[in-house]
Amino acid sequence: MSGSAAPWQSVGGGAAVAIPTWTIVLNGQDVTAGMMVERITYCEATGGEVPTFQVDVQDIDQRWQSYGFTLGSDMVQPTLGYQGGATWSVGTFSLDELALTTPPDVFSIMAVEAGLNNAVRTRNSVAYEGKTLTEIAADIGARHGLTAVTAAVSPDPVWQRVTQRMETDLAFLVRLAHEHNYDFTIRNSQLIFYSRPSLEAQSVTGPTLTRAMVREHARCRHQGLGELTYKQANVTYFNPYQKYLYGGVAVDPTMPAADTHKLVVRVENGDQASLKAQSNLWTANMRSTAIEFPLVGTLNWRAGNTVNVQGFGLWDLNTYLVQKVQIEITPQGGFVTTLDLRTVTSAAGGSQAIASDAGDVGP
Repeated sequence: MSGSAAPWQSVGGGAAVAIPTWTIVLNGQDVTAGMMVERITYCEATGGEVPTFQVDVQDIDQRWQSYGFTLGSDMVQPTLGYQGGATWSVGTFSLDELALTTPPDVFSIMAVEAGLNNAVRTRNSVAYEGKTLTEIAADIGARHGLTAVTAAVSPDPVWQRVTQRMETDLAFLVRLAHEHNYDFTIRNSQLIFYSRPSLEAQSVTGPTLTRAMVREHARCRHQGLGELTYKQANVTYFNPYQKYLYGGVAVDPTMPAADTHKLVVRVENGDQASLKAQSNLWTANMRSTAIEFPLVGTLNWRAGNTVNVQGFGLWDLNTYLVQKVQIEITPQGGFVTTLDLRTVTSAAGGSQAIASDAGDVGP
């Protein structure tokens, strides 16, 4: 049975209004009819973030706050869409948090993408020796029952030794990935690892976003000489034992700023230095051009898709990555999807390793 949105429907003449609908399955049982929904929120994003789902319900009779929930093992499977129209299953989620506000009583059920277990919060110290990034990702995934998908990892850096020091497995993996211009997401018990350049190089997905699609207020920003934007990034490290200077450079030819982001960090070879230079420049410039785009509720665009926009002047000149998708269904606003877009940066592909005798690349 779908969630009833009839109280939200406008009455009287005029054009037909699309009515939101939803289904919420808890541990295999459809509980939609028993929920007086105040708000539904779904969010997914790139950057190592796990998709989340939340439903807030009126609970004046204290039905749900007295329900025997089990955190970590209860499973929620929501489906969102429109009456008589398209619907989207947004995944399977593990119950993570419960909350109550009163008066009046509003009970909140919060869940995260299924596949993570409680041990994901345990801080570990592990030394990885002679391992590649894909091998480390596979080891961590296996500890949590996740299958590592690493086909898009290229090049695959190898470390003589890299240490996880009192970090959770996911925090360590996020740090290691972001330091070397990689990223990952967890979907359907899979740990999907990819390089940022490979993600941004994909073909544009879905129709162009136009001004006519804007639900409320789109916000566009373009920054070229901001405090944290750079033309290039240099990474250098002098190994005192080998008496050898390692270095890497990344260049963003589209950035008007002339500044250089200089870092001295430990690396084992020029490939690692090059990846770190890529990552630092990418992180600094990634949001130099961005758009917040609210539109009528849909899941036609997902986090990680690349898209074009039309009708926004100079912003039309870029291709954008969907950094984040947030869906909200409320009585006041109906069904709204907000896309967080940032420009695809050329910085990730403009790097090179530096020879040991390039004395002008240091800080």
